[in-house]
Formats: sequence, structure tokens, C-alpha cells
Amino acid sequence: MRTPRPLPENLTTSEGFSTAQAVDNGVTRKRMRARDLTASHHGIRVSARDLSPYDLDESFARAGLLDGQALACASGARWWGLPLPRALEDEMVTHVAVAQPAHPPTGKRIRGYRLDARRFETFEHRGVLTLSPATLLAQLAARLDLTRTVVFADALRTSFDCSPSRSPLVRLHPLEELHAVAQRWKGRPGAANLRAALELSREGSESPRRPSSGC
Repeated sequence: MRTPRPLPENLTTSEGFSTAQAVDNGVTRKRMRARDLTASHHGIRVSARDLSPYDLDESFARAGLLDGQALACASGARWWGLPLPRALEDEMVTHVAVAQPAHPPTGKRIRGYRLDARRFETFEHRGVLTLSPATLLAQLAARLDLTRTVVFADALRTSFDCSPSRSPLVRLHPLEELHAVAQRWKGRPGAANLRAALELSREGSESPRRPSSGC
């Protein structure tokens, strides 16, 4: 079987590239259907492999995310290394939010959200725009049980040593800031769960993944 022709060096197959970018670089549609590539999302190609949820998130973030769009929900949490239950860690969906009145992207492996400007608080991490960690907490409170919401809140209030999976670039969030986010989230799904979790959250709580760390 013939080996596929090498791609231009500026097309990163590990992180993903758009088919439009490939065409602009002289790559044919037939070449993009070769066995060494696979589609992570419509219009995005990555090197052929068993794709993980993180692969979906990264390829869309690098090759499909437009101005004004941000990784959200489980995708945002995965990007920051924040704690999620296994079901959300393994969810083969990329979550993307936009601010009203923009329309979120759609697709087989895309779930879009449209937030009002007060709730569309973003932060750039590793060159990708995501909802801010505190906003991710508020958004995920609609999908997490109380215990998991407390764990997530604790991860925003404790040091990197006590929450080792979390990116060290996640700054510590004072409780007052999280309460302010909860107030802006009033009336949204998960708002009551978020308020209850903040009452139980403790600064410096030990990550459940390191029970003997002594934090």
C-alpha cells in the first residue's frame, strides 16, 4: 500500500488542522482522506489514532475555535485539569460557549451554549480561550451532584500541591469571588446546587486523589 504523501510542515497532525487550512496549503481532498488521518470534528483532521475526549477538545480549540468562542463545561475543565467524574472525563463531546447574541457552533461532537454577557467570563490558558474556572464551576453545577461540586470548588480554593491534576496556572479563588459568580448565575440550572456547595467548600481542602498528602 502506498505511503501517503507528507503534509506541509505547518499542519500539525497531533493537535489538528482544518481542511480549509490544508486546502490553502495545496493539500487535496483525496490526501485528507488517507489512512494516516482521521476526522475529530467536521472539517478538522488529526493523525489517525484512538481519539480521546482531550483530542477532540484540543483539535477543535486549535483548528476550529473562532473569535468569541470559548471552551466550556467539561471541555473547559479538562483543559485546566480540574476534577470531574469519570463520565464527564470520558465524554466524547467538545463543549463551546459564546456570548449572546452570537450563535454557538454545532456538530456531531459539539455542544454549544449561549450565555449572556454577565456570565460569559473568559480566560486564556495555553493559547486557548475558555470560560474562566469560576464560571466553569457555575456551569458544571447543573451536571454535578453536590459532592462533586464541592470537590470542584475546593480545587479552586486550594494550592497546586493539594490538587495535583489541576494546572498550576489556576489561581486561588477567594470564597467571595465564587459567591459573586453564584449570584450572577442565579436563576440558571444548577444555581441552588452551586450555593449549597459553596457553603460546604473549605479553603485548602485536600484533593481526594491524594489522601495521604497531608495538605
